[in-house]
Amino acid sequence: MVEYSVQHVLDSSGFTSYQKWHLMFTQYASMVCGMHTFVMVFLVLEPLVVCRNPDSPLCETELNLHQYCSATIEEKKQYAIVSITQLSEFFGFDCSTYWNISLIGVTYFIGSSFGTLFLGGLADKFGRKFVFLWSNIFLVVLSLASVFPTNFWAFLPFRLAHGAMSGALFLTGFIYETELLPTYMNSVVGCLNQAAFAVGYMFLALGAYLWPAWSDVCLIPALFSLPLIPWTIFRAEESPQWHASKNDVDGARNALKNVIAGSPFVTQLNEGRIVPQWTGAGKAPFYIVCSTKALFLTFLRMSLLWIFTTCCYYGLSTSAEYIGGSVYVNTAVLAFMEIPAQFLAEWASQAKGHKNAVTLLMLAASFSCCGFLTPFSFLAKGSVLAAQLCATAGFTVIYIYAAEVYPTEARSICIGATSSFGRIGAMSSMSIRRAGLINANIPVMCWGLCGLGSSVVAYNLPDTTGMKPPETVEEFCHRFGGAAAEEANEEQTKLTV
Repeated sequence: MVEYSVQHVLDSSGFTSYQKWHLMFTQYASMVCGMHTFVMVFLVLEPLVVCRNPDSPLCETELNLHQYCSATIEEKKQYAIVSITQLSEFFGFDCSTYWNISLIGVTYFIGSSFGTLFLGGLADKFGRKFVFLWSNIFLVVLSLASVFPTNFWAFLPFRLAHGAMSGALFLTGFIYETELLPTYMNSVVGCLNQAAFAVGYMFLALGAYLWPAWSDVCLIPALFSLPLIPWTIFRAEESPQWHASKNDVDGARNALKNVIAGSPFVTQLNEGRIVPQWTGAGKAPFYIVCSTKALFLTFLRMSLLWIFTTCCYYGLSTSAEYIGGSVYVNTAVLAFMEIPAQFLAEWASQAKGHKNAVTLLMLAASFSCCGFLTPFSFLAKGSVLAAQLCATAGFTVIYIYAAEVYPTEARSICIGATSSFGRIGAMSSMSIRRAGLINANIPVMCWGLCGLGSSVVAYNLPDTTGMKPPETVEEFCHRFGGAAAEEANEEQTKLTV
């Protein structure tokens, strides 16, 4: 009897009708995540740099100048920081306390760290479909419930839980789609994933500009989340790779039959045998991560890469005030830059490979930030947009790279953990923005240094160009660890015993 791995079956079956529907709905989920993320950005937009004279035509064309919070919150209305004004009035802030609103962003990213780390781990234990479904259900409930608290400190826990579920939905959705599609589509999927995220972000940014009511902006993503629930319950198949990683050969075979229905390979699948992938039965995913030196060192380097990259990416993505004019329109412009960034990410990945693409893109983002130091406003604005373009492309590629470098049996927890470390960079970017109160150049320069650090770390990671994702820790070590493969063999013997 011929033996097949799950990935071999997916690679040999073409692009089936089910896979097209699955890709469409997971991209839709990414768009919804973009909307949920914009809610956080919408709630924390701050007039760190605003026009001293809002009636001047320079307000729309030149880089804005800094002005501290003055006597009353009402003065902020003239700068179109509508969400700040509304929340300040709703929660009773004055100029000495309204900066607490920035805690919304920090709380959201703390929750996102929890979601990607622990809920990502649950996806390894209970399945991708389980976490994908329930994180979406909780997102709907939390979005509806978050508009009711009248106390700011009661409002924050909702944002914490909201960040956790949003992070889990985005991460699990990405892993879910890559595990049901052929290997050659990994780069395309990663780019589409980030582009869909940007579309949702941009769509809600324009909606907030036209209808800047913070409670309504919180509710809109919940409405868009609803169609995902019945599709996941009644139509979605569990990942066959997850079944195989749990030594559930029958579950993997049944899932594959539905995924590749209509493909000529179904006949060969019926006559062959699916090879189980699990080598660590009964062991926690974190034990798998630490079981070999090669995997653990790669995990540490990837975590550092995510910290630098996310700090640069999220910092530049929320730098709407550095372009001049309405922060909501600028936010939509920055979100739109993510769409051409996906074409750049795909081109760089195909031309240079994922490792080299991250290295070069983040290096370009770092050098682009230097243009902000010039005295010419058009060049300074252009440098921010160019840096955003390169950082977004680099951020997209590290998702694809992470899915290819980690073994199946611990892929979700590894990507979740490294993505969780990345939230440290995202939270740091929020604090770095505050340095703009001292000098507007400081935040952009810090994000440029993070881009440089990301480039250096990426250069020292293994290259996955032209390789299929490893299925076991042993395969990972043979491919990337050299002598560390002996450790995997010893570990395999212990687990077998």
